[in-house]
Amino acid sequence: MPPIATPTHDLAFFTDVEQFRSIALPILESDTTLNTLALAAVLSVSESKPGVVLGLLTNSSTSSRHVLVSPGFQGIGCQLYVAPAPADEDSAKLIAQQLPNLPCTTVSTTSAGAALLQHYCSWQAKHHMNVMLYKPEKSNSTCAAMAGVLSSAAAEPPHTAAAAGIGNTDRATEAAAAAAAAAAGLSAPSSTTPSLQLRSCSADSAADVQLVMQWAGEFLQEVFHLASVPAAPQLQAMVLPRLQQGLYYVLCNSAAAAAAAGPAAPVCMAGHVPTSSDSTRITMLYTPAAQRGRGYGRHAMRLLCSRLAGSGYQRICLMADQAEPVVNRLYKSVGFVAVGDAAMLERPEAPGMAPESN
Repeated sequence: MPPIATPTHDLAFFTDVEQFRSIALPILESDTTLNTLALAAVLSVSESKPGVVLGLLTNSSTSSRHVLVSPGFQGIGCQLYVAPAPADEDSAKLIAQQLPNLPCTTVSTTSAGAALLQHYCSWQAKHHMNVMLYKPEKSNSTCAAMAGVLSSAAAEPPHTAAAAGIGNTDRATEAAAAAAAAAAGLSAPSSTTPSLQLRSCSADSAADVQLVMQWAGEFLQEVFHLASVPAAPQLQAMVLPRLQQGLYYVLCNSAAAAAAAGPAAPVCMAGHVPTSSDSTRITMLYTPAAQRGRGYGRHAMRLLCSRLAGSGYQRICLMADQAEPVVNRLYKSVGFVAVGDAAMLERPEAPGMAPESN
């Protein structure tokens, strides 16, 4: 793809992955939280192949640089990440003019950047996300407040809350009591919260591979409103590299296992995607339908955040759909605070796509 230039702007595309990384990573690492999706995309690209986009827009008049990256067709589609977001109309116009020529179905950037892009393209904003950062010292939720949150979740459970296992219409009172106790830093009643342990999944375990693949597929189908789970090759491209790095965890119910004289039963899954030596993003928080309403999702989040912080990660973030207020309040109860926002633009002929929110 040939370079494109204006008197003050230069948009160059790369085929050498290592050369691109050497330029893009220092730009993105200036803010590992707000640039988390683009960072993960850059780090996931191992070779230049169809569907991969490695671009750099330079504005000489402002000395600003913007990374355009797509890791190709993985998971549920080909997403282009633009970070830092364009802040001037000339940059936004140049990027928008290239969108029809790029093999992407969606574009993710900040809400302000997406609004600028929309002036010059027909792509529509479909999802708005909160970028949330883990700051447990900011968590001041009370038992009463959390009980109200869970009552709200029971009355109107969103898809993401359901998938995470933090909303349930049949166990609203029970779940609210457990969640309120957890929010206050207390142990939940033994009748609602058994002995739970978080363990890392292993790519050498056939059972772990099968479980993570199954739950990842169910998560994507439910949260992203897909007609069916993604095809096996798509799931493998998304899941296996992270599984081989030990980035998936399952919450296990050891109390139930003791009663049945068997191994601890997995009841919830969560993963994370490192973006630097001290930054990572939580993703794929999922509780299967049969295990929901018991506070497993919240418990997994607490244990995983504690483990990651103890491992040296100073910045732990996640993405939460702004259309899911219950989920956002629950993340806040664990210790996350909103520090920015993002939006996803969708190619007009590619309906039904959704961003990676967890």
